[in-house]
Amino acid sequence: MDPEEYTISFYKMLRSHGDKDRAKMQTAYMKNKFAFVGLTMKERRDLQKAFEKEHGSPSGENFRDIVYLLWNIDLRDCQMSALDIMVKSKKYYREEDIKLIEYCITQKSWWDTVDMLASHCAGSWFQKYPERIAEVTGKWMDSGNMWLQRTALLFQLKYKADTDTALLSDYIVRLTSHEDFFIRKAIGWILREYGKTNPEWVVDFVARTPMSELSRKEALRRIN
Repeated sequence: MDPEEYTISFYKMLRSHGDKDRAKMQTAYMKNKFAFVGLTMKERRDLQKAFEKEHGSPSGENFRDIVYLLWNIDLRDCQMSALDIMVKSKKYYREEDIKLIEYCITQKSWWDTVDMLASHCAGSWFQKYPERIAEVTGKWMDSGNMWLQRTALLFQLKYKADTDTALLSDYIVRLTSHEDFFIRKAIGWILREYGKTNPEWVVDFVARTPMSELSRKEALRRIN
């Protein structure tokens, strides 16, 4: 099926299964930033699975077009479905797909999409193209875009022992004075997660690095 036809059919299918009352609650929870159909995550994923069984899963050749099309529909369920496609398609990532990842980070940005893009999509892409890490994340850090900066902090969320602590330290120090909640929370989150692998390093880093109380508490929450 043509990517545009596929996307339109998928959109119509989601709309036909929505719950208006739940949609209102979901929209309110997301501070009225996005419209929802009114499906739980499980319901949406079950519908997506059934749709793909009937119409085929986006392949390595056309998943990009479908992701772009879904992302530009003013329905949060469509962005979340696009994310699921991107995660499932990570083995097909090409070097130029960082443009798609960056597009999704900067369009319709909020924590629900950015965090998944950072830890699953960007994280997987950088594992495939590690020689691009410094260049791309450095650009993100210099961009002034809070969501790109949050991604630069969080892309190593699942790296465990492979975490580049020198890079992480540099980016945290550069953002410790940032006033936005989402940056301060991300600093604490990445430190807490790395603390599962190397708690001694995290305790030492927090002790010698000035940071917000939110970041500090979040970083040490599972250690102390």
